[in-house]
Amino acid sequence: MKSRVPSSRAVLVVSMLAFAGCATAEDVGGGAEGGLVDSGSVRPDTGLDASAHDTDPAPDTSVDSNLVDSNLVDSSPSDTTPVDAGPLDGDTCATATAVTLDATGHASLGGQTTNGYAEDHLASGTSCLAVGAADHAYAVPVPAGRKLTVTVSPTDANFDPALNLVLGPASNCGPTGACVTSGVDAASSGSPETIAWFNATGADATVFVIVDSAQSNGTSQGTYVVDVGVAPIPPGDTCGNAVPVTITGTTATAMSSETLTGYAQDLPAGTGCGTSNGPDHLYKIDIPAGQRLSATVTPSAFDAVLAIQPDASCASASRTCLVKADAGGSGVAETITYANTGSSTLTVDLVVASYSSTTFGNYSLSAALQPLPPNDTCAAPIAVAAPGSVTGDTTAASDDYSSGTGCLGGAGPDLVYSVDVPAGKQLAATIVSTGSGFVPTLDLVDPSQCAPGAALVCFAGGATTSSSPGATVRWTNAATSTKHVLMIVDSASTGGPFQLSTALADPPAGDTCANPFALATDGSLKTGDTSGATNDYGAGAGCGGAAGPDQVYTVTIPPLQLLTTTAFGSGSFVPSISYQTGLQCSSAPRVCSGGADAASASSPIAIRYANESSTTSETIDVVVDSSSTSGGGYTIDALLSATQPGDLCGTATPIIAGAAALAATTTGFSNDYEGGLGCKPTTGPDRVFSVTVPAGKELTAVVSPSASFDPTLSLVAGTPGDCAAHQCNAAVDANPAGQPEVAHYVNAAGADQTVFILVDSESATNASGDFSLSATIGDPPANPPPGDTCYDAPTLIAGAAAIALSGDVSTYTDDYTYGGAASFQYHSGPDVVYSVGIPAGKTLTATVTNTLGDTFYVNLVTGTAASCGTNLPCVTNAASSTAATITYTNATGAAQTGFVIIDSLSATGPYSMSLTVN
Repeated sequence: MKSRVPSSRAVLVVSMLAFAGCATAEDVGGGAEGGLVDSGSVRPDTGLDASAHDTDPAPDTSVDSNLVDSNLVDSSPSDTTPVDAGPLDGDTCATATAVTLDATGHASLGGQTTNGYAEDHLASGTSCLAVGAADHAYAVPVPAGRKLTVTVSPTDANFDPALNLVLGPASNCGPTGACVTSGVDAASSGSPETIAWFNATGADATVFVIVDSAQSNGTSQGTYVVDVGVAPIPPGDTCGNAVPVTITGTTATAMSSETLTGYAQDLPAGTGCGTSNGPDHLYKIDIPAGQRLSATVTPSAFDAVLAIQPDASCASASRTCLVKADAGGSGVAETITYANTGSSTLTVDLVVASYSSTTFGNYSLSAALQPLPPNDTCAAPIAVAAPGSVTGDTTAASDDYSSGTGCLGGAGPDLVYSVDVPAGKQLAATIVSTGSGFVPTLDLVDPSQCAPGAALVCFAGGATTSSSPGATVRWTNAATSTKHVLMIVDSASTGGPFQLSTALADPPAGDTCANPFALATDGSLKTGDTSGATNDYGAGAGCGGAAGPDQVYTVTIPPLQLLTTTAFGSGSFVPSISYQTGLQCSSAPRVCSGGADAASASSPIAIRYANESSTTSETIDVVVDSSSTSGGGYTIDALLSATQPGDLCGTATPIIAGAAALAATTTGFSNDYEGGLGCKPTTGPDRVFSVTVPAGKELTAVVSPSASFDPTLSLVAGTPGDCAAHQCNAAVDANPAGQPEVAHYVNAAGADQTVFILVDSESATNASGDFSLSATIGDPPANPPPGDTCYDAPTLIAGAAAIALSGDVSTYTDDYTYGGAASFQYHSGPDVVYSVGIPAGKTLTATVTNTLGDTFYVNLVTGTAASCGTNLPCVTNAASSTAATITYTNATGAAQTGFVIIDSLSATGPYSMSLTVN
């Protein structure tokens, strides 16, 4: 029988399939059948069969329903590969690239890549390094008790790899799975990264190594080599096998053949531990009570970092070191010391690490213990007679007192001595260095300010220099009984030998408030010099610079008189002036009634103080001081002047509520009131008026300035003394120059009140000007809705879903004007309050919006309704003319009640609030 000749179309299809590499012995949907010829056919096909053999001898008249078989050849005509591609090897942990270790426990895989891989492991789980780029997974078997070390070395200079380790099974590799150790990305692009893990699970494990990228841009993929090692953990490589070091007596223990080679970076960065990007090596040492550990590491040719940490918290994720040493560079020895001032033995880890992740090697290490000097701390000072002298050496001491208020001591070791200073006597304590290069400091401290856990506070100090080995510190005991004083010898860095001597003398004139200089008040000049004076007065509220020695003058001010004191320095000395009245001279902490610093030695500084009393003279102390510890020469004068009506609270100009507006000016008046609690801080001249407000009534004060004058307006209810204390009940500065300011006050005292109206200026620019003032008395808003105060605040039940509220502050009164801390945004517009429960660990978020163009303020007070008193203890606040948002997390461990106070600058109008607690 004659063979069948294939049709031209069949030949074409067979050719195409042959090119695609998919033709088989059986029919694949095109070309000849599996037997190459039809068993019963005598004529050529005109179509393509879908089955293996034709059973019908008649010619085909149509094409099979499937032109190409879908299970063997890609259905897409534009596939880049001839056959379907399966999952990339290592694309996920389920298809991780298997790592086969040799007999020594090592493997090296070259030609590795993340190119073409998907981003499967976002690594947002516990301890993982969160990255967002293509990643490649490897599966490594790690027997129990063995340490896995993986190093990825880029062969692409632009590739910056990042590494994470996930303990099997593969299902743990999801986007939120936990990593067995902190992820690593210490080096830059093109540099190797190393990660390690010790299998302490007690069973063999499979660990998935996720090679990711620290970048998520165009260079987030790259090529690299993977080196894997599984070996017994070397001694000192982790917290669990830190090398014990035994130190006998005071003889140093020396270790000369130590190395970082083969070690991994097992410890997190930590707090106070120095910068170590390379491997670390741990040693465990016991420090007996009352002894000091000193250790020195000498590296071969790398930059060593030395740290001491408590052994008990070595494995903590929030690692904190007791002390660190990282001063030198490559090959430079580092020395570290730490003293155990407790009552029991302290076990610590001495950590040797490398600053670099790529450069490390061999080193030698020595460690020694020494007993601390008996006077190492304030708990057991050595007494020094006065007069008297003692020698000492801080080299073997610990660094217990490195800083404190008014203190000069530094990071060097320190020793403590004591001296008794009789009442009214001046102590002169002199420190002299007796060692080459040793530059000591000396601080005088009250024993109560040097107790364990207390912040160190020094009331006098002195420092030597490299050119002047001696320094004298003076202090006068102004008390009525003998004072026990501590003397701390310290330094900026290393310790050394010294001599400390003491002497007592009567204080010179002008030394304290007890024996001040008299200061004339006719404007005549007086010269002085604080260089040899005592530093008796330190920093304090409202005071000028106070670090240096000081001198005191006294002035008597007649009733309703104004004292103006002016001073300027001599040479390079920049003085300060402070006013102290009554008990302020001996108050602790120090408080001043006014103070300021000169801008420069040649720039005079002037401050003023008014006697508000209309019947009694007042005595005030004027302290000349400076921010310089050496002191210097100065010139000072004082001048008394009469005050005009309205200049002081005691001479306030009475006005009648409801009368025609009063024309007035601040030109020619003095600047008596600045700052104050709840007031507008101003630097220009001010003028005071008074008005009587009946019980239960509301005062509305309006100041209308001239076109160029920008005033502020403050209201104080009470006596002239309350007014002088400048603790305002309302204050406003809402508008620009030429625009009126309006303030309100409701008298809820139950009796008539005097309210003082203070008109001041917005700034020193255009500091004075003309204005008119009017005052009206009326009824306060009737029956304000719930939320007028914290006591009737509506309670909100808030959760993750936002609560939407709206209202209008116009219907409320101004109940909360100022707070006791800077955290309160106080203002004189009406305010509304909401109460909300905040469970432990939950976060409150509130956003307040308004359409007024006026600024709204949002404050949060926690506690009870009584917490919303005059001095609001706010925990957070925000301000905005459009939308203000506050956020607060309750970290107390117990549920809290929060009061959200919405205040306005001055205007009234609608608001809306969105609040969540989740």
